This record gives sequence, structure tokens and C-alpha cells, in this order.
Amino acid sequence: MLHTTNVMPWSIWLEMWWFWPVVLIAFGVNLIVGTRAPFMAAILVLVLFVGSVGVAFAMTKVGGGSDLVSTFSEALSDVERADVDISFGAGTLELTSLPINSPSLVEASFFGRRAQTTVSRQGNRADIGFAMARWGLFHGSTDVLWQVEFARVTRLNLDVEGGAAHMELDLRNLQVSSLDVNVGAAEVKIFLPQSAGKVDADIGGGAAAITVVVPDGVAARIVKSSGFSLIDIDTNRFPKFGDVYESPGCAGAENRVDLTLSIGAAQVTVR
Repeated sequence: MLHTTNVMPWSIWLEMWWFWPVVLIAFGVNLIVGTRAPFMAAILVLVLFVGSVGVAFAMTKVGGGSDLVSTFSEALSDVERADVDISFGAGTLELTSLPINSPSLVEASFFGRRAQTTVSRQGNRADIGFAMARWGLFHGSTDVLWQVEFARVTRLNLDVEGGAAHMELDLRNLQVSSLDVNVGAAEVKIFLPQSAGKVDADIGGGAAAITVVVPDGVAARIVKSSGFSLIDIDTNRFPKFGDVYESPGCAGAENRVDLTLSIGAAQVTVR
């Protein structure tokens, strides 16, 4: 609730890892005090928890997490298709398109924490990976920001994973063939491509707030498989037929997206 009401940032979970000993302390307090004074034990455990969250929140306000730590670029050359894997932990991820006629296939800036990057090329195809180092979850960095831009002319297969993150994926000017997004406790906004032909998109999430924007002129077929989720789909644009939401004339549309929502306890909006 504190996340979704913008009281606390998602990056607080980076600092909460430091307070794992509090679990042991709370267990000890309950063991010693709980049998004789359960109400007092409950108060002490609550104070420990609130204190830990408060200190973690204060820690997100200090440090050099906003500093540019590294950049990355890869020349476009003759690459026509690229498979892209992005594994992101906590912080903010912004993904968008490069300017028209850019000589680069991808350009990225990493603030607060660098990415482990991998690139392999074979003929006119490329495999690109950006991964957040696992050890970073246990270090006190704050305000992680990754900004990643791709060429507009290359066909992309995007696979994005995230944890306690804020993500904005602006794909409107990109040629995306497939999109696979899987997130945890994240806030995600996705703008789908506006002229990429047929796009296959699969979006999964846990305790997340996800907004998917289908550009005007793009048809969509939407299938949902959800647990305890609140899903709001614009039925004026995507009328419901049984368990499927589908734009009129979707099957023959030049630009269309087949969207599958595999959601747990999340709030999802499609418009």
C-alpha cells in the first residue's frame, strides 16, 4: 500500500536486506517475553519492524546511487534481428527507441549500479543480455536507474524480468516481434508497438501494478489467466467474447497484438 500510494519507493527493498537479523531478534523477544506478556511481545516486535522500515527508508535517501557508473553501446552494422534478455532487480528501468538513423543497435546508461552485459553476433542476428549482479541486492546502493535504447529498424524479441522495480517500456517506435515480461512487486507501464505488424506479448506478474497501452490503430486479442487480480480492460476498444477480449476485425489487421495476461495478485489496466 505504501508503494502504490507513493509514500515509499520500490528501492526500499534494496535496503531491507540489511535487516535480516531483526527476524532473529523478534523471534527471541517472542520466545522470552511472549509466554508471560504476549501483548508486550507483540508491541516490541511491531516496534522492531517499523523501526527497520523507517531506517531502510532513510537509507534510500542517502548515498551516490544516482551517479552514472557505466555506459554501453553496440553498433547496428547489418543486424536485422536481435534477441534481448534484461534481468533487472530493484530500481527504475526505462526502455525506449534510439533516434531515427542512429548508427547504434543499442545504447544504455547505468546509474547507481552497472549491468553485466553480453553480446554475441552471428550473421545478421544478435543476442544481447543485461543482468543486474546478484550480489548487488545485498549492498546499500540506492536509486538505481537503467536507461536502454534500441534501434528502430531491427526486429526485436524482448524478454524482461524484474523484481521490486519501476519500469516504463516505450515500444511504440520499435519493431518488436515478441515481448515477454515477468515481474514481482513492480510498477510497470508498457506502450506497445504502433507499426510492428503482428506482436506476441506475454505479461506475468505477482503483486504488481501493470498498465498496458495499445496505440490507436493497433488491434488486439487479449486472453487473461489471473489469480486474485483486479483487471480493467477497455471493452469499448476490445469487446469481450467469452473469455477473450478482441478488437473488431483483429484477425485481418495489419498491426495487431496477441496479449496474454498471466497475473497473480496484481492490478492490471489495458487501454
